[in-house]
Amino acid sequence: QASATRRWESHLTDLQLHQSLHALQPTQIVALTQALYQDALVELSTFAPAFAPFLAPPGSPTPASTDGAPSAAPGAAGRESRSSWSRSSVGGGGEEHGGVGCSLIAPQEEHGGVGVVQIAPEPTPSPALLLWTARWRAVSSSALEPLSHGALSAAAKMEALGEWAPLWPPLESLNRLLVGRGMERLVDVHGIVEPLMAEYIANLTTRFDVELETAWDRERWEPLSAAAGQRHAAVVWDIFSLFSSSIDVFFEPARSGGPMRGRWVETVAERCFFILNKFLNRMRQELGSDLSLMPPKPAYPELQDLGGLATGFATGLKALLSEHSRRRSVLTAKDTVSAICVRIHSLSFCLEQLRHLASSIDASWSTLLVRRAADGDKQGAAEPPPVTILHAGAPEAVGACCAELCWFLGAKVIYTDLREPLFESLYCRERDVSGKADPRTPLKPTLSSVTPAGAVPGCPPGGGDGGPSSSGDRGGVSEPGMGLPLLVELLEEVLVRLSD
Repeated sequence: QASATRRWESHLTDLQLHQSLHALQPTQIVALTQALYQDALVELSTFAPAFAPFLAPPGSPTPASTDGAPSAAPGAAGRESRSSWSRSSVGGGGEEHGGVGCSLIAPQEEHGGVGVVQIAPEPTPSPALLLWTARWRAVSSSALEPLSHGALSAAAKMEALGEWAPLWPPLESLNRLLVGRGMERLVDVHGIVEPLMAEYIANLTTRFDVELETAWDRERWEPLSAAAGQRHAAVVWDIFSLFSSSIDVFFEPARSGGPMRGRWVETVAERCFFILNKFLNRMRQELGSDLSLMPPKPAYPELQDLGGLATGFATGLKALLSEHSRRRSVLTAKDTVSAICVRIHSLSFCLEQLRHLASSIDASWSTLLVRRAADGDKQGAAEPPPVTILHAGAPEAVGACCAELCWFLGAKVIYTDLREPLFESLYCRERDVSGKADPRTPLKPTLSSVTPAGAVPGCPPGGGDGGPSSSGDRGGVSEPGMGLPLLVELLEEVLVRLSD
């Protein structure tokens, strides 16, 4: 007891802690904890096994003789024989503390009959450790209580998370030593870190949101580097670079022996998906509402020759205007395809990066479990790996958004960009002998619309059996397949423009 007290006082003197004993700073408590951990290793590996027989509780079993007869009662004879107890250098009881151990050998009685036996005393709390842990709690309680009760402001919690980080590895190691000797932990480290980690994750979410806004404002939806095969936009590169670096930093304290829980990892992953989903919704909303994506029911105007005059000059002028309109429509469709394809490539990049993030989390967690097993933390080594939304949930959301963008691309190109050269040149109204269009007649396909082989105008393909005509159901729109060669021709022109 006296030696343990002197050892404690020497630490206070060496670290110059006497003047601020009840107002210690984090760095001072870290240094004191590290010194205490080293002393605990020596105590448990050397001194505790040596003094174990003298600290046995009353009624504990006494050494037995080889012939089955009980040895002398622990009284005067026991006190007389204490001086003959010897410490052996054979590593027996101290293997769990680095292989330094001792075995206790009972002496032979004068009258013979008592054999040499080895006693394996039950682990009992060391008086030195009891003294040190009590004093450590006394000097550190004033500094740790505000952390455990969450009485700090948000800014103070963020500052404390960095200041106290060096304390957790030696404190966790010391806790494992104490628990192995049947003693209580000095403090519940995870209980202290929990509110600090919650504040860190909230701060991380705010940072994610700010970075997303900044990246979105400067995005022009152009390939990051088409020559290098990077056809995605810069905004997704910025977002996932931020996610990857943040998760790596998040695991860094645990790699040094600090506390970590699977639910914390799952919460960080949820914050990443929250920002990713916000990005997906914003990209989707920028293209228009759900109603705007639905192609409207075509209402084709009457196609007449400039005032109904079927003259060569009017016909030539109309053809010239039609060709100009077609080129303009093709260029518009090219711009649409180019812009939306960058978004689709960006979503493909998101899917790839989600797989990388999930693999990174799995690898970091496996490394953490290996370290815990090496440190003797059996309970921590058995903690199941986190199953985050990045593993299941986020990829499905990105895939659904990608499918919706593909549908939007086709709808906008066909029903909006190529509307004039595709639909309005495929249909017209019937004309009488004077060349005037009869507004009462339905729209009919023009010569530009090609009827598939075997199809009957006015009936569905393969019809002709008196079924309802598609023109009656769809306001004069031709049957499926009508205009398909023209559509293919227009889309090929769009692809040519894209390649140019």
